[in-house]
Amino acid sequence: MNEIRTQDNFIGRVLCYIGWGIIVLSGVGFLIGLGDLFELLEDFDELSSFLVSARLTGLLVSIVTGFVFFGFSEIIRQLSLTSGSMERRNGRKPAAPKHLPNL
Repeated sequence: MNEIRTQDNFIGRVLCYIGWGIIVLSGVGFLIGLGDLFELLEDFDELSSFLVSARLTGLLVSIVTGFVFFGFSEIIRQLSLTSGSMERRNGRKPAAPKHLPNL
């Protein structure tokens, strides 16, 4: 059972790293623009409130996008683990369906 837990999929790892990169880079970009954000809050007219809400929305969207990449990486990892366990349990590779074309 430990073999299954230690197995890892390359595509799953790459998607996980992309998710981390999206979250970290968007956070750094938000922190860099924090001075401009406070400057916009000083005026507090309609345009500045719109720009503040647009920046906060951009930060939240990028965080959600990073978590979507995390989800995809976990799905791919679980699919690779279940296919590997099926091969080990049966002692052979599962047969491909005959009605699907070969790619």
